[in-house]
Amino acid sequence: MDIIWTVLGYNAGRFPRAEVFDLPFIPTTGAATSQAAHEYAMTHMQDELAGVYPIAVHTHSPGALHTKETRIESLDDIEGLKMRGPSRLVNRYLAKLGAEPIGMPVAQALEALSRGVLDGTVIPFEAITAMGLADITTEHTVFSGDHALYTTMMIVAMNQRKYDALPSDLQAIIDAHSGIQEARKIGQIMDDADQVQIQAIQDGEQPGTITQLDNEETARWQAVGQEVADEWIADAEEKGLDGEALYNDARHLIDKFTAE
Repeated sequence: MDIIWTVLGYNAGRFPRAEVFDLPFIPTTGAATSQAAHEYAMTHMQDELAGVYPIAVHTHSPGALHTKETRIESLDDIEGLKMRGPSRLVNRYLAKLGAEPIGMPVAQALEALSRGVLDGTVIPFEAITAMGLADITTEHTVFSGDHALYTTMMIVAMNQRKYDALPSDLQAIIDAHSGIQEARKIGQIMDDADQVQIQAIQDGEQPGTITQLDNEETARWQAVGQEVADEWIADAEEKGLDGEALYNDARHLIDKFTAE
């Protein structure tokens, strides 16, 4: 490929530093978290990204729970549900919650839900219509507070050799549409698309019910998420990475861009 848009977590173990953005209750908005992801990647992931020219490292908008039939009003309601997750850490979190995690790319979710292989999936709201899930996943669960359930790091990247072979005027065009501001634009587009989908559900234009868990219930889910974060930090240390420093820097960057 000359240019690719992908989820880094689809390549399990290939981008260990990127996994911090898969941890539960890390993200805020897509725009803020995408800027944080790009700055983080440019600081910490140069070795992992060797051979590609990063046009934009970003995340998707806030991820939520979407199920076919089960309304999730508490932590107990997810017990035993077959839930699609996009990455190793999201699947680890789903397992700790008591669900049965099934890892697969989002493009496979529609067929899996239709066949009963899945009871639900975690995705951002903007993907519901895009992936054809609006009439199948009609129960939606979100959380209280500024931090959403999850996100994942994504990248728009070009083969470095192809970029280097371009004339300077064409490189300049690509450069003008690359970097942290491009990451912010992608995140903002996803945030805006989320709101369109949420409004359509609230107005009855799309089927479904949105359930927001209160602060006390959200705290139960966050406590389980912190277990996953602590385990990731320990795993990173075993791999020779400074997991705590990476985790703290990711959170700091997200807080910084959220406050702007």
